[in-house]
Amino acid sequence: MMYFCYTIGKWMLGQPAPSAELEISTQWLVEQLAVVWQPLLLGCLVAGTTLGLLGFALVRLYWRWKVARDWRKRKRRLDKYLANKP
Repeated sequence: MMYFCYTIGKWMLGQPAPSAELEISTQWLVEQLAVVWQPLLLGCLVAGTTLGLLGFALVRLYWRWKVARDWRKRKRRLDKYLANKP
């Protein structure tokens, strides 16, 4: 997920991919963080906002569909009850 956000930020900023060798140490981690923090932050903000809005819209659509379905069921039950009432 972090790489996805970094890739989005890197693309939006128009930055090339850094060519670094993988060396697991604290010094290497600090150096790499100094290089990637801007694209990572931008990518996280863009991805978070986009996915948050998408999730909100999907939940709203689902809620509207469910409420409409429940109202249709309720109307059918009421119509059935009124048709059978003497």
